[in-house]
Amino acid sequence: MTFDKLVYRETVPGAAAGMQGLSASDATDPGSMLTVDFGGIGELTVRSGPCGEVNWRRITRPVLDVLRSKLDACKFEAWRDDYSAPAADGPGWGLELFDGEKSVKRIRGGNAVPEQWPAFRSILELCGALAEDRSKRMRRIRGGGGGFRPGRGELPER
Repeated sequence: MTFDKLVYRETVPGAAAGMQGLSASDATDPGSMLTVDFGGIGELTVRSGPCGEVNWRRITRPVLDVLRSKLDACKFEAWRDDYSAPAADGPGWGLELFDGEKSVKRIRGGNAVPEQWPAFRSILELCGALAEDRSKRMRRIRGGGGGFRPGRGELPER
C-alpha cells in the first residue's frame, strides 16, 4: 500500500460520541495524536492529550526508512476498516493513511485491534521516544510535557 503520511489518534472513554466521524483533520479529537510525514523533509508530530504539549521533530531519511520498513510490515492493506466492539465504551483509536492529500485507508477501533497491533504499538512507542528526545531540552526550559504513550494500558495488547 502506498502512503506518504500516517495519522494515528486515540480518544479517551466517553469523550467522543462514537468513532463514526473520525477523521485525521478533526481538530476537536480529545485524545492524543501522532503524525508521521514521509514526504519532503520528513516530520514527526506528537500531541499528548487534548491540550497537551506538541512535540515536533524533523526526521532524517535513514530513520524514516526504518520507520517505513516497520510500518510496511504491519500490512495495513489487510486491516479491516472497523475494529469497534459492540457496546464498546472504552478508548477509541483511528488510523488514517494518505497519499499526498488523498486519504487511501481509514481504520477505526474500540476495544478490538488487528493481529498486527503489537508491532504497530511498538512503532508508536518508538515515534513517541523520538519526539520526546528532541523536546527534552525544551521541557527543561518550559517544564512539563511528555511523550506519546499509546493506549496507556487501556487498549488490548492483542
